[in-house]
Amino acid sequence: MNLIALKLGYQPLELYKRQGNARETYIGAMREADKGNFEPLKELIQSEIIRF
Repeated sequence: MNLIALKLGYQPLELYKRQGNARETYIGAMREADKGNFEPLKELIQSEIIRF
């Protein structure tokens, strides 16, 4: 994912950080994606993506 982001002119993504509940949010989004619901993962990526 980060390779694609870099090729498209975005900074590498850090989808969760060690502090707060970011890890739980990330894992929840991944679990939903496993079930076919990609909306939480899409929202997480959109909130973290930054152009150079």
